[in-house]
Amino acid sequence: MTDLDSLEHRTLLLGPLPFVDHFLHRLHLWEILASQVPASPKSLMDPVTALVLLVRNILLARAPLYEVSQWASPYRPDLLGLTPQTAPLLNDDRLGRALDALFDADRASLLTALTVRTLREFQVKLDEVHNDSTTLTLRGAYRGAQGQNVRGKPTV
Repeated sequence: MTDLDSLEHRTLLLGPLPFVDHFLHRLHLWEILASQVPASPKSLMDPVTALVLLVRNILLARAPLYEVSQWASPYRPDLLGLTPQTAPLLNDDRLGRALDALFDADRASLLTALTVRTLREFQVKLDEVHNDSTTLTLRGAYRGAQGQNVRGKPTV
């Protein structure tokens, strides 16, 4: 017989995550990110897990990095790709390192793979799509700006 005093009741949020994940799975987002964003052996959280969590956050709440762990806390950890061990590790520093890893990745190849996957998976007819390739460039005098490359990519 179970001792009722030892039982614990917790409510965890499910929300729209299964719906969002359905489309992220159809896009093969995890695989596409993993092909371009390598995991660091020193990292306690896989950058792909953190990046997909950020995608979910952008779609559902748009919380700033320092509030993402608070946003994620009421959800079941497994719905966010987290385990009970990794959920407490979620913080803005780890999310920032995942974004650094994304910056270091070949983003053009990543976007191309994601675009091709989207077109095929959702059978988007290209005669109905308009791609506005307008670029916006901001220029100005920034104190301390050196115009050097950071990790092989131009910063100015």
